[in-house]
Amino acid sequence: MHFTSLKDAGTKVLHAISTATPARNAEKIGVDAVKIQVITGGGIGDARGVMAAIALGADGVYMGTRFMVTKESESHSRVKEMVVNGEEACTVTLDKGFMQARDLRNSYTEKFTKMIQAGTSAEEMMKFVTGMQYRAQHLGEAEDAEVCCGQVAALIENVKSAQEIVEDMAKEMSARFKDLKEKIDQFL
Repeated sequence: MHFTSLKDAGTKVLHAISTATPARNAEKIGVDAVKIQVITGGGIGDARGVMAAIALGADGVYMGTRFMVTKESESHSRVKEMVVNGEEACTVTLDKGFMQARDLRNSYTEKFTKMIQAGTSAEEMMKFVTGMQYRAQHLGEAEDAEVCCGQVAALIENVKSAQEIVEDMAKEMSARFKDLKEKIDQFL
């Protein structure tokens, strides 16, 4: 979906930045939330992760994998099913040379790893990886293509609507904050 289409639909648009210049540019074109100093992501998929990020000083969080596995997500149903069925240590880090990638462990990641270990040329590796994310996310080749997702995949047990996820997290955070306050009060 195009940036202006998202904005026209009333969707809040965030952009990952790490320095001031891209933040100013994002603000100029209408990206939301660039004035928030710290938005963190990675490994956050439930209320506990959100609370931990806030406790460490974040003003907001970014959740990729959790929202990839929602009813609204355009990810193929086979991808969502594989993530939901994922168990502890169901992801692997792949060194693509120009970046690190975290993927759901499958036959693609096994073949990728073997190719790297065998010293496959960069050109051959590029041929192998080209189009793999599309094949998984849109064509449903979830076992044999690249399913990019975070370590939080093992925590995802179902496909819900984005609204349900946010509402459930808000309820759980409220209860957990109350419990935390009671524990803190014991020390005062």
